[in-house]
Amino acid sequence: MSRTIIKGTIKYIYDTRSWKSGFRKREFIVTTDEQYPQDLKIEMLKEDCDLLNDYREGELVECDADIRGNEYQEKFYVNIVCCKIARQDIIREEPPVVPSEPPVSNDEVQAAQEAVANIPEVDDDPLPF
Repeated sequence: MSRTIIKGTIKYIYDTRSWKSGFRKREFIVTTDEQYPQDLKIEMLKEDCDLLNDYREGELVECDADIRGNEYQEKFYVNIVCCKIARQDIIREEPPVVPSEPPVSNDEVQAAQEAVANIPEVDDDPLPF
């Protein structure tokens, strides 16, 4: 099983399907947010199906998903199973920490100003005008 993050826009949300065993599955389509967008069918299983009740088509989301593969009657299948979903506008990365500069004393400022004032002017311009 491989874990991945999928970011994109919800294109379509299907109704929940249930079986006699009590198993439930709900699928939705996410159009990825990349240079060449892809429509991915993602599924939620069991109690996670209810997580989609608060989402609407057109919302930007980030899905934490498992990629699962299996073989059945000599055919191979790949499923993307979402275990966590969040709106992208709510997802915020921590801002980078900018180290603060040590305070500069007035004496240091005055010394720097005097050093700049004492630089002789030199006319290095070879052009006569």
